Amino acid sequence: MNTTDTATVTALQPVWREVLAASYRALENSVAGVRDDEGDKVTPCSEWTVTQVIQHAAGDQLAYAKALGIGDGPAYDPFSPSGAVDGGSVALVKDAVGQAAAAWATVPDDSETVPTPLPHGDLPTPVAAVMCALDAAVHAWDVAIATGQPSPLDDELAGHLLAAARGTVEPLRQWGAYAPVVEAADGPSSTPVVDELLRYLGRVPR
Repeated sequence: MNTTDTATVTALQPVWREVLAASYRALENSVAGVRDDEGDKVTPCSEWTVTQVIQHAAGDQLAYAKALGIGDGPAYDPFSPSGAVDGGSVALVKDAVGQAAAAWATVPDDSETVPTPLPHGDLPTPVAAVMCALDAAVHAWDVAIATGQPSPLDDELAGHLLAAARGTVEPLRQWGAYAPVVEAADGPSSTPVVDELLRYLGRVPR
């Protein structure tokens, strides 16, 4: 499957706005649930703390917004977050999500492709939107798991995210943006699609 797989684009076309909205809610809710003393906790992104993951997630949303013509993008490198946020993480994420949501609202329903900050460049609109959503939702999971909150992912949302990821992630993995795929563990799961998504993105479901 590639990023222009017709079946994937067609499947995501009617749901991408809903997937974005759900992912943004997940990110904002997870960040709102972080206590003041939890910013330095280790996350499933083992090299980054909770605050660094939040900075990265916010920066990525600002980058998508800029690619779509809204805002100036992040004022820092999202892949080298400092771990210190002026004004607090909640405000940082609220601003980033607000800009990204405003940017996606300018995209017409019949738009075939849009620019992205990914190395791929332009992507089919539904795929680009769901990849943007994936970034928010999976980092929401990182933050939630690190701080003892419930997982913000469910199988329905994860299924849409996985559909976009399967055609897009591999070039990014070779550049270190995603860890290698994690082998499936034995035993049943109440959220098998969530687990499959997390493993595909190099995370251990928990």
